[in-house]
Amino acid sequence: MKVYSNVFIHEETGDLLGYDLAIKRNADSSVDALLYVYEGGASDDGIPLSGQLINKRLAVQGTWVEHLTEYPSKRTTVEKRFVKIVADLGPATLSGKLTIQGMNEREAVRLKGEEIPRLCRGGSSSLTFTGVHPRNSKREPTKAHVKEKLDGPIGESKPHGMTLPPQNVSLSQLL
Repeated sequence: MKVYSNVFIHEETGDLLGYDLAIKRNADSSVDALLYVYEGGASDDGIPLSGQLINKRLAVQGTWVEHLTEYPSKRTTVEKRFVKIVADLGPATLSGKLTIQGMNEREAVRLKGEEIPRLCRGGSSSLTFTGVHPRNSKREPTKAHVKEKLDGPIGESKPHGMTLPPQNVSLSQLL
């Protein structure tokens, strides 16, 4: 299995952005792949894709099923999007076109091959297709998920001294 990626952490927002593509070559020219889409944070389960790898030309496609929650009603909806990747596969890069229906109709992508797949459990000694998952990533979390640490314990609150005028004094007498 080979993992290609262009994922990065945005400097200003701390968001995780980009794509990971894990490709498993089968005995024939067919391939199975998982595409992870990062739009700010960790991706859900990978999008299963299947297709062919012939003469270093990759063509995979599948359906992305997204379970979304509408707010404030908290109603759950399901969106299905067609996903297709057609790319040239080199020893260190994958370059081609990514199509996600309803999002970016055709986007040019360039993904770098990863020597040690970041998303696989157990490192390269136990590579399994089902082991590829973003929750196992050793990437830095986004700022939205990092809890701030306080410098020290919070002290007790102190009452503020206030003096009230006597009740039989009018406002004009105070001024």
